[in-house]
Amino acid sequence: MSELSVDTLSGSSGVIVTIKTGHTLTLVEDLDAGTAKLTNVGEPTASSDAATKNYVDTQLLTLDTLGELTNVTITSVSDNEVLAYDSTSSEWINQTASEAGLATSGDLTSHSSDTSNPHSVTVDQAFSAGVPTGDLNINSNKLTSVSDPTAAQDAATKAYVDSQVASKDDLSELTGTSDDITEGTTNLFLTNERIDDRFNDLFQAGTALTGTYDDASNTYTLNVDSLTNTNIDASAAIDQSKLNLAITNSEVDASAAIDQSKLNLAITDSEVDASAAIDATKIHDGSVTNAEFGYIGGLTSDAQTQLDAKLALSGGTMTGELDLLSFSETYVSGSSGTSFTIDTDDTSVYLFNASGNTTINFTNVPSGVTKTIFMRDASNTAGHTFTWQVNGSTITPKFVGGTAHESTANYDLITFLSIGNGEYYISAQTDWS
Repeated sequence: MSELSVDTLSGSSGVIVTIKTGHTLTLVEDLDAGTAKLTNVGEPTASSDAATKNYVDTQLLTLDTLGELTNVTITSVSDNEVLAYDSTSSEWINQTASEAGLATSGDLTSHSSDTSNPHSVTVDQAFSAGVPTGDLNINSNKLTSVSDPTAAQDAATKAYVDSQVASKDDLSELTGTSDDITEGTTNLFLTNERIDDRFNDLFQAGTALTGTYDDASNTYTLNVDSLTNTNIDASAAIDQSKLNLAITNSEVDASAAIDQSKLNLAITDSEVDASAAIDATKIHDGSVTNAEFGYIGGLTSDAQTQLDAKLALSGGTMTGELDLLSFSETYVSGSSGTSFTIDTDDTSVYLFNASGNTTINFTNVPSGVTKTIFMRDASNTAGHTFTWQVNGSTITPKFVGGTAHESTANYDLITFLSIGNGEYYISAQTDWS
């Protein structure tokens, strides 16, 4: 077989190359047709043969409908059907829009004439006959504009729930009693009877005491009739019969120096020994002390008559001379500092040492009566100013001489006067040595 190697074939009117029978033309590089046709090509047989137009058109005609596809099954085609994938058969099948779960143009038009996506729909449009056939997944969204429920199975609104909770947020608004609650096996209900039984169990253990709880009167009656001497500790120094209140003289020790009748409260003068030294607290209601009881011994006549003869706190006329030499003052010594509180109930004379500008606060200052407090400033330092207060509130007193007091280099004697109507006076005698 001859072999011809040609790099370039050219001619003014084209070049015709004829391959004789028995010979083969082999291209060693791509053939560029330059937009020209490759004509008179034979029908392909091998998979790598060039396909003719006729071969391609014929093959396409065998697959020009959906039914001719290998994984498509078309049966009883009707208008407006769609191709849907059936996972059961793993094939594409023809279905109506409703069967495929799609909204038709008619459906979209009936949905408030809104064909956009998404769009508003009515319940009847969303569900067959307006009733869902399964659970409705809101997907974490809200269900809004819901009416308050009336039937038991209606959806509850927030407003309805809030109003119901608010109407039952107090014990007084709840119905029923503890009888409506099922009792447990360990934590039992507290009832009067159980409390009675438990109290008896704890109180009576080993004591021979018995008791009864009365539910009607809420009283507990202790019965000591069953007590014996063996139930009473020897150190008690009291016989069992005394607890039964049937006490005899023989049961009271001779050293008691008290007759049996005294225990029955039928006490006579002859039964109380002169040396008994009865404490005053045992007289009347127990509020009288021995010291107060002893004051009676100093009376020379009827106490009420003597009291009536005294000058009343309000009104009356005083006669004779008033001796102030025996007047007793209450003396309190304060420490060094710049702030002092003087209780007018406890203090008449107050000594302090002002170490700087000082605040004096008078407490319990009475109204309606005159109160005088004498003070001595022992600082011996001049130039300290004073701020005056009554019950923590700053006051502006009237100063004798019209000038506010300042400390001097010697002892200062200061007088505070309250006349009971909210007016206060300060008098100072300076350089007192």
